[in-house]
Amino acid sequence: MTRKHDIYKKVLDIIERAGSADPFIIAEKMDIKVIFKPLPLMIRGMVVHPYKDNFVVIINNRINPDEHRIILAHELGHIFLGHVPLPGIATDAINKENMNAEHTASIFAMCLLLYFNNVLKKTGICGIDIKHSFLNSHDAYLLLKSNIGR
Repeated sequence: MTRKHDIYKKVLDIIERAGSADPFIIAEKMDIKVIFKPLPLMIRGMVVHPYKDNFVVIINNRINPDEHRIILAHELGHIFLGHVPLPGIATDAINKENMNAEHTASIFAMCLLLYFNNVLKKTGICGIDIKHSFLNSHDAYLLLKSNIGR
């Protein structure tokens, strides 16, 4: 399992490399294509890896547009934390490893978006959460929603 402190360090590295904490700018700078398509409502977004080095994030355009940045941040978490299978291979297995990947991608998204919205810089909240490790994926999502105010 990825330590939360390692996730936080990864987020800071990505922000530095991209020059921004905005998930849309990060995707653009890292040559990750983002497309919007209608998907079943239970699927908010997904990462596909059709090419050797390029990722594509598909965001469900049936989801409220105010949530698109959150969805993209979560999917970027999957990419940057290495959860994406090899090119051309898809997986939808529900197992312990997959649940851990969802959890850590949510923590990545929380740290990235709290930094994007200046909450992290003002309060250090992500560092507190990492040290005390009390967040689960649902808590991370609710914290994002309440701090972003969208």
